[in-house]
Amino acid sequence: MSTAPKSGAASWVDRCLHGWAKRIVHRRQRVLWIVLLLVVVCGGVTAARLVIRNNTLDLIRKDSPVFQK
Repeated sequence: MSTAPKSGAASWVDRCLHGWAKRIVHRRQRVLWIVLLLVVVCGGVTAARLVIRNNTLDLIRKDSPVFQK
């Protein structure tokens, strides 16, 4: 980094670019948290569907004469 004084226009541009970069970084972090939350929710829904499906198949097997010995 240079220690020479900057002109007013250059410092204004630097401030704008720095603010824009901070917004992009915060937005990316927010998107990552949202994606993580969606993955967790979808995993929970899939697990619940699997449990319900297995329980339903168990009930069908118990009541069906085909599976009785």
